[in-house]
Amino acid sequence: MKLYKFKSLANFEFVADILVNKRLYAANFTELNDPMEGIFTPDDKEEFINAVKDEKLKLRVCSMAQNISNPLLWAHYADSFKGVCIEVEVDESLVEYEKINYTPFTAIVGSEPCFSGFSDKGRPIHKAYSANEWAKVILRNKFEEWRYEEEVRLFSNNIFISNGINVTGLYLGLRVSDIYKEVLNKISADIKIYYTKIDSCNQVVKV
Repeated sequence: MKLYKFKSLANFEFVADILVNKRLYAANFTELNDPMEGIFTPDDKEEFINAVKDEKLKLRVCSMAQNISNPLLWAHYADSFKGVCIEVEVDESLVEYEKINYTPFTAIVGSEPCFSGFSDKGRPIHKAYSANEWAKVILRNKFEEWRYEEEVRLFSNNIFISNGINVTGLYLGLRVSDIYKEVLNKISADIKIYYTKIDSCNQVVKV
């Protein structure tokens, strides 16, 4: 599975760390840009809810995109096209991940069994989640306003994710300076570099 990380070059050391050390930074949910990140509706005893909060603080996430085409992602996360997008091949057997579920509702968290989907035969499934499982459920949900991002989240208990990922490409934004182009070519000798443009459908594509 290939996923994409949009980055500004303003803090060049963070981009260089991914390209040179072949690893991704996983943030605590409190570092993410959505102030509503990680909220939920408690529906259980304080002891269980506190355990969920503790597990949520331990869990770290790395936000990724499913493609390079959305110009809004370049504008918001790649410094208005002056940044880059890094292509990463993810081994699904080694990296835990979830596609974000966009919803107008917050998770109602408790220790009792709750609806968790349907079986192959279409029957509703009810499951009792552990505190750790609830932490992942909470952090895979975002409000509908963020739907345009089509985000995939990698989960980790460590600050960096290196096992199971391989940096395979580097896409340069339309406005990357010549100096950065030269430097990026030198430090990314083993990585395929692509230039980009906006096509007639207002989608970002490689040249």
